[in-house]
Parts: sequence; C-alpha cells; structure tokens
Amino acid sequence: MIIGGFTFIYDLRESVAIQAFQLENVEDRLERIVQRTDDQFEDIISSLQ
Repeated sequence: MIIGGFTFIYDLRESVAIQAFQLENVEDRLERIVQRTDDQFEDIISSLQ
C-alpha cells in the first residue's frame, strides 16, 4: 500500500512537470507568433507610408 502511494505521488509529480514543460513551450511559441505578427504589421505599415 505504501509503495503504491509513493508510485502515485511520483506519477502525479511527473505529470505536473510534463504539463509545466508543455505550457512553457506553448508560451514560447505564442511569444514568437506575437513577435512575428508585430514585425509583419510594422512592415505593412512602413510600406504604406
């Protein structure tokens, strides 16, 4: 029973760590998307002037 509890806790912590890593990756991707969009917007505006 004790070993099962430790295994559950380990699995839970591992799952949380994986989700945190995935969220960081998504955040990085979104930041890059925003940067590209800003750059493209600036290019469009400068070409209109």
